[in-house]
Amino acid sequence: ATAIKEGYANGVGQTTIWVKPRILTLEITAASNTTLSNAELELTVNVKHETYPVEGANVTITSQGTDVAISEITDAYGNATLTYIAPAVNEQTNITIVASATKEGYIGSTSQLNITVNPRTFEIQILISAVRSGEPATVEVLVTCKDDGSKVSDALVTLYSTAGSFQESTATTNEEGYCSFIFNAPQTANELLVNITANVTREGYVEGTNQITVLIEPKPWEWPWTLTLAILIPIIIIAIVVVLIKLKIITVSTEEET
Repeated sequence: ATAIKEGYANGVGQTTIWVKPRILTLEITAASNTTLSNAELELTVNVKHETYPVEGANVTITSQGTDVAISEITDAYGNATLTYIAPAVNEQTNITIVASATKEGYIGSTSQLNITVNPRTFEIQILISAVRSGEPATVEVLVTCKDDGSKVSDALVTLYSTAGSFQESTATTNEEGYCSFIFNAPQTANELLVNITANVTREGYVEGTNQITVLIEPKPWEWPWTLTLAILIPIIIIAIVVVLIKLKIITVSTEEET
């Protein structure tokens, strides 16, 4: 600053003013610190300057396991609510979520939240009707999520059996969680127990298996048609010969005894 007055020498003086920056602080909380693969989790971020809520701050969420960043603007209470989708994991995994807040005129800040993501588990049903020896039978597999009851699509199902075979042993579930197979039952003359095992895999789930035991029933005994022909053909031939003899179309001569 400079001071000027007639009759006085000009004076110059200065001082230093320290401007304290306004720094944002934030806190991130979750509806639960534990969630499932691909599940939605509600997060709340509260942004303040000292003890005062900051409206209009831009909040961004990032995490390991995903390249997607989620952003939201704080309300009059300094809160921003965001929906986070957990990554698909095949085993229990700890995830660090990072929240950052920025606003013009403020120094931004970050905060972290650790959550646990668990893989989902399968509920597997194997459905098959009565099976007879040597005949094909349809096997249906229904896959649902044991954790929330939802139907699981795009799961890879592989079937195994202790006897017999499958036309195709692998299939993928549809939107309703179903897939079907054709089982070629083994030939058996007596009742036979066969184990059918389903193995199911999908990203974000623990590998699952289920097994059922199927009774293979022998076919009811039927009179063989070849045996029928073997009996009928000689009888028919004899009958024809007798008729021909009676009609004297065929004559039978015998030698007189001397």
